[in-house]
Amino acid sequence: MPAYTGPAGWIGMRLDQGETDWDHIGDRIATSWELVAPRRLLEAGGR
Repeated sequence: MPAYTGPAGWIGMRLDQGETDWDHIGDRIATSWELVAPRRLLEAGGR
């Protein structure tokens, strides 16, 4: 767990433990962005 969680409830991910599934991480980042992105950006094409 990071030393802080941030004001927006951020989470941490360990990237130094064994094999890293970058597709899974990329999907999580994209999904997180979609949850907070302004509607106009999502309507312009999302990911």
